[in-house]
Amino acid sequence: MVRGRRQCHLGERKPSCLFLLRASACRCPLDPLYCLDIDGAIGGLSFLMGRQPCCDKKGVKQGPWTAEEDKKLISFILTHGRCCWRAVPKLAGLLRCGKSCRLRWTNYLRPDLKRGLLTADEEQLVVDLHAKLGNRWSKIAAKLPGRTDNEIKNHWNTHIKKKLIKMGIDPATHQSLASTKAVSQQEPQRNPANPPQLNQPNPVT
Repeated sequence: MVRGRRQCHLGERKPSCLFLLRASACRCPLDPLYCLDIDGAIGGLSFLMGRQPCCDKKGVKQGPWTAEEDKKLISFILTHGRCCWRAVPKLAGLLRCGKSCRLRWTNYLRPDLKRGLLTADEEQLVVDLHAKLGNRWSKIAAKLPGRTDNEIKNHWNTHIKKKLIKMGIDPATHQSLASTKAVSQQEPQRNPANPPQLNQPNPVT
């Protein structure tokens, strides 16, 4: 742990404070060293005292984003790259909180996003991964380039889950509903070794 004073890339002198020089500290392309948060030192104080709010909510705009705001955020990130999300609003000239900027970019604006519903192959991959990982949507999304965890979760709840139930498969355990009811008194277990195939016809019983 080091006590020190750093010069922010905005040219502002920050009060002396404690911060940790650690690998996970914020790296900002505008600052060759460590970019301190606009409202304080991200590195050490937030790590020692717990996660702090992304902003004080005063003077922060809420509600739908405008096309002008989207343009400012896209222009800033494409020019400078992603850095401290807490610092992005002030640097990009936005009256938004850092979390709002991060979610807007991640879920709507980043250029590698795929549009439209999941394909049949993507649905099957989600089923296979869900059988192994459960509702860990961020880990599942990491295996589907261009798809977000929120998008996959919504598609699961509105489409895939209904398909599995119609096929007689329990979405939680990936086993047949009949066998799940028979062992309802026991803790359900997933069957990652043999996940159901969405595109196969239902077996005739």
